[in-house]
Amino acid sequence: MSRPEHLDPKSQQIHHNWARDKRQKSQVNGQTEVTLHNKLLRTSAKSRQSQL
Repeated sequence: MSRPEHLDPKSQQIHHNWARDKRQKSQVNGQTEVTLHNKLLRTSAKSRQSQL
C-alpha cells in the first residue's frame, strides 16, 4: 500500500489503510449472521473436498 505523503491531494483525502472489512459475519436485524456469499463459499469448498 502506498503511503499517504506520496499521494496527490485528492488521493490523500480518500486514502485508507484498509481495503475492505475483514469480518466474516455481518449484522442482520440485530443478529450476527454469516453472509450468503460466505455460506456459498463454504458449501462449494465442502463439495470440492468430498470429490477428492
